[in-house]
Amino acid sequence: MKKREKQNYRLTDQWPANFLMLATCFILPALYFRTTQDPVIYPRFTGLAISVFILVVLIWLTMKKGKYSFSVLKDKFFVFSTVYILISVVALFFAVNPIEGLTDLFKWMLFLFLTGIATLIFIRTGKSFSLIQKGVIINGLLVSLLGISQFFLYSFNQDDPNAIYEVKGLMAHKNQFSISLFVMLPFLLGALASLEKFWKRLAGISIILVAINILLLQTRSVWMALFVSLLVIIGLLFWQKEILNSLLRKKLIKRILPVLAVLIMVLIAISIFWPQYSPVVKVYQRLETLSDPTFASNEWRTEIWKASVDLIRDHPVIGVGGGNWKISIYPYYGEYLPSVYKHWRNPHNDYLGIASEKGLLGLIAFLIPFLILISYAISNIRKADNNKDFWLNTLMSSGIAGYMVIMLFSFPNERINHLVFIILMAAYVISLKYSRKDSKRTFPVKVIKPMLIGILAISYLAIHFGIICISSEMNMVKVLVAKEQKKWSFQTYYADKAYNYFAPIEPTFSFPVSLYQGLGRYNQGQFREALPYFLRAYQHHPTSISVMNNIGSTYAQLKQYDSAMIYYKKTIVIFSHYEFGLVNIAKTYYVQGDYEKAYNYILSCDPKSDNKEVGILRKEIEKKLNHN
Repeated sequence: MKKREKQNYRLTDQWPANFLMLATCFILPALYFRTTQDPVIYPRFTGLAISVFILVVLIWLTMKKGKYSFSVLKDKFFVFSTVYILISVVALFFAVNPIEGLTDLFKWMLFLFLTGIATLIFIRTGKSFSLIQKGVIINGLLVSLLGISQFFLYSFNQDDPNAIYEVKGLMAHKNQFSISLFVMLPFLLGALASLEKFWKRLAGISIILVAINILLLQTRSVWMALFVSLLVIIGLLFWQKEILNSLLRKKLIKRILPVLAVLIMVLIAISIFWPQYSPVVKVYQRLETLSDPTFASNEWRTEIWKASVDLIRDHPVIGVGGGNWKISIYPYYGEYLPSVYKHWRNPHNDYLGIASEKGLLGLIAFLIPFLILISYAISNIRKADNNKDFWLNTLMSSGIAGYMVIMLFSFPNERINHLVFIILMAAYVISLKYSRKDSKRTFPVKVIKPMLIGILAISYLAIHFGIICISSEMNMVKVLVAKEQKKWSFQTYYADKAYNYFAPIEPTFSFPVSLYQGLGRYNQGQFREALPYFLRAYQHHPTSISVMNNIGSTYAQLKQYDSAMIYYKKTIVIFSHYEFGLVNIAKTYYVQGDYEKAYNYILSCDPKSDNKEVGILRKEIEKKLNHN
């Protein structure tokens, strides 16, 4: 009877660990909605919230069968992560559109919750991290095979160099796919040092396939991250010379050298006989672009980084609020983008994005937990009494360091996939630090239960919020199709369905949903009905020149030319070369009979513009001037 009870206890005790593995390695990475504007962001955001909710319930149910080390939640990693979230909350009070910051706020709260939950699970069940590694191995095999199949389907033997962008696995972009592969590498490499032979072999195959994908995808930030990660590993090996000497005694280097020699000869052969497919040539060409300031990707990144620095200078302490970079950055475009207006969604640098939205205080609070994790990993390495602990902590610290490099050139924190693997790295490092402590201190039940109830409540709100955003995006897809087909009544119908107070801005072009509500009515000649929607769009995004231009055009249709001119002129204050604004100002002066002012504005437009209205209006104004 006692033996049976013990078996039931073990089974129940393993439920949270099993679900953690299923959620992080299989369920969340597989969520991909073709019916939303972005196929992964809100589906995985909602999936993460649901996963946290279920895990809290499982912990509550298993809490009575054995003690969780809740005292670990007092660790300074969780303290500073909480400080970062509090700063994010405060920043929203200064935001133009606070609602737009809810995604960011919920995301980091879920990050904190899942890190704490995973840490509790890893401390309580010793084999749970091995279970995660096995899940990552299978995940790595599946997504790598998918990536390679996409390469041969869409990119292999194609003349178009952009065909590689179709290789994106279950991510929305090839670079994000490459980053998702990178954050799996510490778990895969760690499996070689910690798992049994069968899983080591599978891990080896998975590592090879992941490496092939990373090579094919040509994501420079990932290559730089790999280089930094390698430097971290080498540095830690030289620091722990006994581990290095042990490797040399096992003649591991001598075993690797023949493999490397064969690999190099194969790469050279491909470069000679099939140069168009040469990985060596591709890598060399991509690395060459790093030092080329005229390379398109480098040029626009530099421009947007400069604009972001200017934004930070104007809001250095608390920033402009989460999710509000894309709103507040518009007035800073003019200096750096003098001839082309673009809709940037983020600065392609997470540090600049965080400093912009939460100030320098927020950036410091964001960096400290990462530095704490690296310091914990180094401490674990110093205390390691076996090769497994050394290699796992070395690889986790190298993975975190590489991720911090990627944040310099991309926006990995936007994607749930990447954050989930960082969560698992953090949980492992923290759990190993605390598993060595024989501490029985824990929170009293009267504190634990309200805390779990609070997490359940926030997770539920995040689930509800995610569903709202998914519904909005699904309807926005239909809005964009109707707009393309010029079916204005359908656009109006679906835009009305897409609008929600908690989803005010669509993600593709960063336009307010109310703008599309107004455009549907405007294009049906319902100018008076369209105006309130345009004005609401202006409240949601007061620096959008498209919104201002449409407000001006509506006032012009209503013959309220003074009001129209106010909004038209606001567009060229934001972006002095905005052609639609310049043309509309010229048209308004023309209608009012002020031909000289109209002529001055039309002359500011590019005479070679594809916009036929520029040439036609210029000729009409010249006729009036000559006639007078």
